[in-house]
Amino acid sequence: MTVDRVVGLSRHNDNSTTIFSQNKAFPLNKGGDVYIIDEAFMLSRPKFDQILLRMFSCTQDRNWEFEDFIQQKLIILVGDRDQLQPICFCRNKTEAGSCKDCSLEGSTFIQNYCPTGNRHTLHRSMRHSEDPEFAAFVQSIPAGFPNEKTIYNMFGDLVLQSQSEWLAFMAQPDAIS
Repeated sequence: MTVDRVVGLSRHNDNSTTIFSQNKAFPLNKGGDVYIIDEAFMLSRPKFDQILLRMFSCTQDRNWEFEDFIQQKLIILVGDRDQLQPICFCRNKTEAGSCKDCSLEGSTFIQNYCPTGNRHTLHRSMRHSEDPEFAAFVQSIPAGFPNEKTIYNMFGDLVLQSQSEWLAFMAQPDAIS
């Protein structure tokens, strides 16, 4: 499913941050513990924040604060940040074509809840169902939250921050980030 469908967003300028219990998306989010969002860097910051708030709105009967909600969910964002950027409608564009206000990296969620040590670069392709390690990892998720060691073993610990580090890494023939 697309992330829009998972959180019940319509295509007609839906700006709401709540999913009502009558919506077909409500049970998906009420019981969901793991979210995998592919092509995440195509999302704009405002849309991503709206998606998180819609997910959170389904847990209100638990009297959670947003921080509690985030601590109980595993949100895996997958994508190449140098591939397709969100459409930037403001006038603060950078050379990359998007600004911090519009890009996913400017998200409050990313800034507050994803310290650099929890951001990983894949050290092998994760896109193929023939990859038995990745298939086993995905199949293990319904049985329980993967622990830190399992996540580390699957996603590695490579953290690249400067443009020169990224360029050097991406020059490697088997690099997939």
